[in-house]
Amino acid sequence: MMYCRGRKRKLMITNTPANRKKPTVEKSTIWHPGDDDRKYSHHAAICRFHNALYAAWSSGVTDEDMPGQCVMYSCSDDGVSWGKVKYLFEPMGKGVLTCGGFFNSGIFGATEKLVAYAGYYEYISGTFTPCTEHTATTLLCRTSEDGQHWSEVIDLKLPFVPNTAPQVMPDGRLLMCGNISFAVSDRNDGVSGWRMIALPPYGDNLKYDDSCSICEMKQFREDGMFLCEASVFEKSGKLTALLRSAGKYLYSCESTNGGRTWTYPQ
Repeated sequence: MMYCRGRKRKLMITNTPANRKKPTVEKSTIWHPGDDDRKYSHHAAICRFHNALYAAWSSGVTDEDMPGQCVMYSCSDDGVSWGKVKYLFEPMGKGVLTCGGFFNSGIFGATEKLVAYAGYYEYISGTFTPCTEHTATTLLCRTSEDGQHWSEVIDLKLPFVPNTAPQVMPDGRLLMCGNISFAVSDRNDGVSGWRMIALPPYGDNLKYDDSCSICEMKQFREDGMFLCEASVFEKSGKLTALLRSAGKYLYSCESTNGGRTWTYPQ
């Protein structure tokens, strides 16, 4: 796990190599596993809270999405020196926990409270079996007023594994990207009011969003394309979502009503 700090630069995505000078950056190691430590780190997220940086990531024994995967975190005052790595969501038996990042409710002018998220599911077989039926899929969170002492795990009872932390939409709603759906909330606490909006053409056929459903749902697309890991950016009031695919290209879709409905990803 590494954190890089550098000057902001205006970048443009093109199809040709960019003749640009690389920005000067500092690199610091957050987590370097020893011989007896967990070796797999992924789904990194970072947030500023109470003038400190908080980094979290999924942590597996050896591989991604293996039973026992959990979420670890560390904090830093300067992005260079990082504190002791601790469990944010401890291993839950043979379940799989995926880091969903942080949300600071203080951005709405309220007292700052840090919310941490994790998606959870289990393999029915009890062992790593990609693209086969999961069970107990849900979105979990914990809250903290100081970044050190955390609430008990809260089950938000939403069958959703996040790909990114919540983002604030132009109308003030919160939106969290999943794989082929979005979780949205009209509340500003980051905990309550979450509901799931599926992308077309999945609609009501999407009962849960995790690493199994993305395999099942491709049958509803005309091209049978496997899509996953949505992300969103906003420009001039319009939302654009990018999705990873099993093909050669990224897929995208758009929303002009704050994420309530979306165009067909293509």
